[in-house]
Amino acid sequence: MENTHAHNQYRWYMSGQALYFFAGGIGFVLKQWLIAFYLRETPEVLGLSQMLMSLPQLVFILIGGLAADRLELKSHLVRLQVMAAVSMSVLCLFLISGNLSVWAVVSVGVMDAIIAAFAQPARDSLLNRVTQELQDRTLQQTVTIANMIQFGSQILGMVLFNLVRLVGPIPIILIQAGLALSAAFSTTKLDPSPAAHRGESNFSAMRHDIWDGLKESFASPLIRPIMIWLASFGLISMGIYTVVLPLMVRDIYQGGAMEFSLIHVGFFGGVTITSYFLSKVGHFRYQGRMLLLAQTGSITSLFFLTLGPGFYVFIAAIFLWGVAGALSMSMTRSIVQQNAPSTHRARILSVYQLVMFGGSPIGAALAGYLVRGYGIHNVIVMSVIASVALLLSFAIFSGLWGMQTHVTRLREEAETPSPR
Repeated sequence: MENTHAHNQYRWYMSGQALYFFAGGIGFVLKQWLIAFYLRETPEVLGLSQMLMSLPQLVFILIGGLAADRLELKSHLVRLQVMAAVSMSVLCLFLISGNLSVWAVVSVGVMDAIIAAFAQPARDSLLNRVTQELQDRTLQQTVTIANMIQFGSQILGMVLFNLVRLVGPIPIILIQAGLALSAAFSTTKLDPSPAAHRGESNFSAMRHDIWDGLKESFASPLIRPIMIWLASFGLISMGIYTVVLPLMVRDIYQGGAMEFSLIHVGFFGGVTITSYFLSKVGHFRYQGRMLLLAQTGSITSLFFLTLGPGFYVFIAAIFLWGVAGALSMSMTRSIVQQNAPSTHRARILSVYQLVMFGGSPIGAALAGYLVRGYGIHNVIVMSVIASVALLLSFAIFSGLWGMQTHVTRLREEAETPSPR
């Protein structure tokens, strides 16, 4: 009979996942909306703001991975989620006092990014610990289910954000903080999860452990091409998503809060629906080929945006981009989690987050200036051309086409027993 305690732990973890990213979905849209629509800032300011708010996560993500390997994960994650609620409340205070500015939004965004840099590796590493006693699904299925819950919850947050038109931003932020605290409560129901790696606390030892995680990430012939892939395409896609799409809604389609949230609902809707179907598939043997196919879909979606479609066709193209994005995220994350050793898992997953979002600061700032110089549609055309060139390069030279991965069941994959 399946372990009842293991299933309860799994459910509490996924509940915390849903609540945390429900709050995250609100925050993701809120900060962009405050700068682009509430404060009506220019493309350059929006691009630079996005760069500044994403940069701290990249700076601290490797330290976050090291902390997740060295600390007891349950209490570590509880503390971080409480801190996230406090950060959300600070933004509310700026609004109440009438002192909201771009710098106020950016300051809170920086605080959120630092917290996320520590929370994401801890949450990813805890997923392996919580699910390792389950026998009825593969690791790829579990990763996909976590993705589905993450993005489905973010959609709910983005839909809820539409109430900003009726009640204003302050009540929305208070709901967001309450969701983060609820996620912390769910995490308290998990068993303690001891540190996977012990090390000295001095700077030299920490630097060595971080460097060890970096080396391990690029030493594996299966993980290395994934890291290079994420860094390459992230530079293009993050700039388009965080800067160009909001400007299209505002300046081309003359939209407001509802239209702005629809682009995110469309994208994450595609991610969530596709993740659901992927969760029913036990395993893809040729994950590299599926990754190349997914990127072809992403490029096709971007190409449709260059044609100047009507608004709802525009949303449909964003939805298809999300469909391709779900397949891409499932393949890349499964390959990394499947092949990362338990002693380095959190650090390798932090490198995964680093390279996936590493292009965001540069891409956002660059997109803002390119839009000012060349126009929105020309920037998308440039992105399509660059993406096609990258895709052909990876298909020919990276070895992704012939990459094969074995089926890994959670119980077989576990390298440490679940604490009781």
